[in-house]
Amino acid sequence: MLNFVDNNFRGEGLELEAEALPNFNPNPPFLNKVTDPLLRNFAQIVHGYWTQLVRGTNSSALCDGQTCESTLIPLNHTFVIPGGRFREQCGHFSFYVLYLRADINAQIIGTASG
Repeated sequence: MLNFVDNNFRGEGLELEAEALPNFNPNPPFLNKVTDPLLRNFAQIVHGYWTQLVRGTNSSALCDGQTCESTLIPLNHTFVIPGGRFREQCGHFSFYVLYLRADINAQIIGTASG
């Protein structure tokens, strides 16, 4: 079984690649409203995770012209992944997260609306 998988599939997660988050503001205005310094630092760290959750399709890993080794439907825009062990696009997650964050950090909205 391992030989079959090794010979017929590429490595996991190669279909996606990290993308930059344009116009990301590491110090958004909402942080100024957090008066407790410990909570403000925590919020800034959590806010910084957005830069690690943006992905795009790596088309070169999908098909080489002869074979296709992925079931991923390529997208022509960036998107947000849930993170952790989840590294694939999840449309409802991207919309939900960015909808909630729209009032906090409007710069990220362009990523969701693609």
